[in-house]
Amino acid sequence: MHQWLADAGDDLPATWLASEAERIDEEVYPLIVKPRRGRGSRGVQRVDDKSSLHDHLARTERNPEDLLVQAYLDGPEFTTSVVGTRDGRLLGVVPKEAIEKDGSTVLGVTRRAPAVADSCRSIFDTLDPKGPVNVQQVLDAEGIPKTIEVNPRFSSTSCLTVAADVNEFDLLVRDALHETVAPVDRYVADRYMIRYDDHIFADDLNLGK
Repeated sequence: MHQWLADAGDDLPATWLASEAERIDEEVYPLIVKPRRGRGSRGVQRVDDKSSLHDHLARTERNPEDLLVQAYLDGPEFTTSVVGTRDGRLLGVVPKEAIEKDGSTVLGVTRRAPAVADSCRSIFDTLDPKGPVNVQQVLDAEGIPKTIEVNPRFSSTSCLTVAADVNEFDLLVRDALHETVAPVDRYVADRYMIRYDDHIFADDLNLGK
């Protein structure tokens, strides 16, 4: 996918397979090592130098061909809902800044981010998906969004997309039922999502009170 997007002219961080570790220059560090397939930030590790990368690869049970190594970017991260129909029409793009993550986003906010939205539209044209797509990007020092992942599914922040008045579930269900569905050009910006777990304990006799 990285090669496909790069060939199409999309912006991405420098990326290698872990099996190509010896080719990576020292000045490129720090790097991010992550599985080629996965979710929820599982198996993602930052390495600061060549020695740390070698140590990580020696400890992991994964084959180096199954790991990506990417240049580390320290800018704001965006997770964007890109809504496409069965026949490849784009219905909506909603950029969301992932302010805090714990595997999935726990604090996020919709943003007016034209560069992110334009980049996601370009990726949609390149990949020609049929259905929901989640594009994850990090802004570099010049504010250019660099694509780090594309997930062929609903985002874990799709509930925030809905709260911003783009109900991608409703849109795609109606599209699947062969109803006429129009693109949604507007969404509510600066709407926050705060996600947390809460545990409540009670005895049986107190549950009804």
